[in-house]
Amino acid sequence: MQPNKTKLALQIGAVVLGALCASNSYADTFTATVTTIDDVQITERVPLTFGNNVFTTAGTCTLPVTADTGAAGPGGVLMRYDRSDTQATPGTSFQVLSGTSCVTGGTGVTAGVWDITGIAGGTVSILLTTVAQSDPNFTYAPTGCYVSYSGDTADNGDSCDALTPGNVVSTPIALAALSEDDSTGGGAGSGVAVGGSLSFAVGGTITVGAGGLVAETPYDLAFQVDVTY
Repeated sequence: MQPNKTKLALQIGAVVLGALCASNSYADTFTATVTTIDDVQITERVPLTFGNNVFTTAGTCTLPVTADTGAAGPGGVLMRYDRSDTQATPGTSFQVLSGTSCVTGGTGVTAGVWDITGIAGGTVSILLTTVAQSDPNFTYAPTGCYVSYSGDTADNGDSCDALTPGNVVSTPIALAALSEDDSTGGGAGSGVAVGGSLSFAVGGTITVGAGGLVAETPYDLAFQVDVTY
């Protein structure tokens, strides 16, 4: 599934300057320069899927993705940022299904990971939004995290912070990889930043209503992500 995106709109206004006096008037032509920047793009790297684990009966099923300070954080390796502490690897409950309407643990489960590309060091705003599903018998509430780069080589300065519906966050796109790596090289297996890119991961909770679902039927999950400069 490809989330929606909002692209940069560049607007240039004209300023008119005039001067009048009793004896004369003056007019001239002025020039200005504008340098364009790379438009933002969103590319799916890992598809979001609950696998064949959701029951048809009413209840909830959660695919946990949280900030890396929690047990369901995806870690620096997957999210491409450098850590020398335990946040380099996924938390113990990352991608482990739970709830009354799915197989506990589950197999074939992956959190969705998308990469935002744009101008290195440029700040983007990210908005995750819950939308109505095509089938009224279930709802889907996405949650996740986005990479926040420090823009320097401070040890453990980068992190994957909470991404929640309705909350606009602002974060810089990564500089060149060596400009974002820890000054001490990070821990074994730490992720490596990609210049001009940052990643976000999404999981969330499916709530099956009283009407239930149809067995052996695929269902699409819809949500919206707006990314702007």
